[in-house]
Amino acid sequence: MTTLTVKMPEALRARLRDEAGERGVNCSELVRRAVEELLSAGQKPAAGSCLSRAGALAGCLKGTRDMATHPRHMEGFGQ
Repeated sequence: MTTLTVKMPEALRARLRDEAGERGVNCSELVRRAVEELLSAGQKPAAGSCLSRAGALAGCLKGTRDMATHPRHMEGFGQ
């Protein structure tokens, strides 16, 4: 077996340590299980940006092009 070094925030490390303790395994075993589960799920993130995925919808509405550019359109916003 090879060694892999992973940098993580201390808070995440503490959660990992606690969870490993509750499950009765060491941190390395818990990380191996989590990685195996993630890779076995077979779900890949969608490729492309939000604009490329909804490209046909971009610009399909009529009206003010950018409502944030005119103060009249921002009246009452956030109240």
